[in-house]
Amino acid sequence: MKKTIILSLLVSSLSLQADFFRFEMGAGVWSQSSSGSLQHKKDKYELDLADDLGVDNSQDFYLWVYLKHPIPIIPNARMEYTKTTLDGSSSGTVFIYNGKDYLQGSKYNLGIEQIDAILYYNILDNLAWITVDLGLNIKYMKQSYQFANNDAVSDSLLIPLLYGRGRFEIPSTNLAIEGNIKYFTYGDSTLGDIKVKVDYTFDTPILQPSIELGYRYEAIKTSHNDFSDLHNDTDIIMSGVYLGAMIRY
Repeated sequence: MKKTIILSLLVSSLSLQADFFRFEMGAGVWSQSSSGSLQHKKDKYELDLADDLGVDNSQDFYLWVYLKHPIPIIPNARMEYTKTTLDGSSSGTVFIYNGKDYLQGSKYNLGIEQIDAILYYNILDNLAWITVDLGLNIKYMKQSYQFANNDAVSDSLLIPLLYGRGRFEIPSTNLAIEGNIKYFTYGDSTLGDIKVKVDYTFDTPILQPSIELGYRYEAIKTSHNDFSDLHNDTDIIMSGVYLGAMIRY
């Protein structure tokens, strides 16, 4: 009888802990290095970001907002924004983009803006300090290319990705380890985005500030054979450490 009562209290406690409202928002800087290539669909050869365009490291801004609620049938929501700017100066004697010749030293700029709208469900909700989320990520991505003083060429995509997240809160500490993955593949195109981080939450009433330190690896491979509106084929990898701050309610 006593064991039954204890078990019931434990289950009730876990249920109460799981069914709550939470709002979080954060921002930070992603220090990343890039590699890969791009090719205009009218051109015969691809351009290497490092060897042909001289693209170097980049300091990029990111922002995210997270909303969790206790209504089981309605998915929780998360929004993410990342802006990447890759600048370079061509190191080769000449290269061709969109049928035009560019001399050594020509300036190059690639801008990538990503907005991720994520709808997900809690498969495990802080059960034994473990949280597991699964859902769908709708990504809006805009890529803008500019060479020398010519007009920029831009491509936009709206892509669905699978989303998964796991989190482990270390008992008796304010530390947690978290990782998430987004993935899409179709034809010759593949998008993968992996993050792993550790965060520390300060014990304060109502609003709880936190800091996060992590590593992000993102691979973007898109082909105009799969998306007819694209001007370019891209095969880009961006990876590096990120550091941010957040507020929890």
